[in-house]
Amino acid sequence: MTSLFSPSAREAVEREYAATPLWRMAGSVCNRCLPWCRTLMLHPAELLYQAFYLIDTLRAAGEEEARRWVEECGADVERHLRDRLPGLPDVECGATAAAILLTAAWWLEEADGAGDRCGWRWAVRSLACQAAACQGEATVCRDFIGCENLYRRQGRDFMADYMRHSGMLSEDIERLIAPGPARGARASGRKAKPPVPHTLPYKCRDQALS
Repeated sequence: MTSLFSPSAREAVEREYAATPLWRMAGSVCNRCLPWCRTLMLHPAELLYQAFYLIDTLRAAGEEEARRWVEECGADVERHLRDRLPGLPDVECGATAAAILLTAAWWLEEADGAGDRCGWRWAVRSLACQAAACQGEATVCRDFIGCENLYRRQGRDFMADYMRHSGMLSEDIERLIAPGPARGARASGRKAKPPVPHTLPYKCRDQALS
């Protein structure tokens, strides 16, 4: 069994987010959509990071650039998984990518439902279509339906706050898994993102998500 994060990194992320609907949603997706994987059993910490890396990259880009980049997200996720885990079977790579894309789409849909001024339906549609293409013979899209209604109210409340502010959850996780000068792309295997063009930090504490 291989992984994207070290055991200590997984534990650090779990300690920070275990009591939040963010974590519970990620755990539900991993358990319902990918229980059959044998080479990579995606951990909620890894799913949370990968999904919000996509969201935060879209937030940080201008609308025109974001609309171009979102069409490449499926290929980007699969490429990242293959780069980090060269022996990953095609079926597991595609299914894992689909779970990441659907999770990002779900949180963006909650932002749209919360009345986010940017509107994210175009990104949600693109990510969901790419997930369907990535999953191959797996049933990730069907299995995901059992996860998405569990945390809708809490998710909408969180995203209403999150998308209006400058903090990036993916960068918070990068700091958790590799504090200090070793953090960022070297820790997560992902490229650094430009700052989000807003000014206020978001809150990601248990009381803000309950």
